Amino acid sequence: MEKNSEILAGYPIEEFLQDQDGRSWNKDTKACYSRLLYEAKNYFDANGPLDARTLEQWQEDLQAKSYKQRSINTRISALNNYLKWCGRHDLVMK
Repeated sequence: MEKNSEILAGYPIEEFLQDQDGRSWNKDTKACYSRLLYEAKNYFDANGPLDARTLEQWQEDLQAKSYKQRSINTRISALNNYLKWCGRHDLVMK
């Protein structure tokens, strides 16, 4: 994992994770979110920049790969937290 990797330009994943240290996240949650955010980054790097269209495609791709709904929801939660931290509430998924 590259230290300055970003899903959205100007918002490094590692900086997001460090900013969450004051939250009630335990070590396992932080490790899980890290893994899931880098997974999402790789998807968007391969399939186009993150926007409403690619978010929908990402979710459909997870479903097509037979991910359980709980697993999809965990990925959405991780990405939503990152997007809120970036100030991109317009991209937060329900």
